[in-house]
Amino acid sequence: MFDFVDPIIYYISSEKMEEIANNSVQLIVTSPPYGNIKDYGITEQIGFSESFQQYFNRLKQVW
Repeated sequence: MFDFVDPIIYYISSEKMEEIANNSVQLIVTSPPYGNIKDYGITEQIGFSESFQQYFNRLKQVW
């Protein structure tokens, strides 16, 4: 069906994108952070227990 050559999947926060070389990504599939609506059980998650302005500023860094 598909012939993937050397696929690499990163399970890292998008705040760590400096680890990925420029122009090396062909596709991104993502789910946006849902702020205080969804608790993923991770203390560093974007939006949970933050003010709206803090949440928005962190989103601007990664999007």
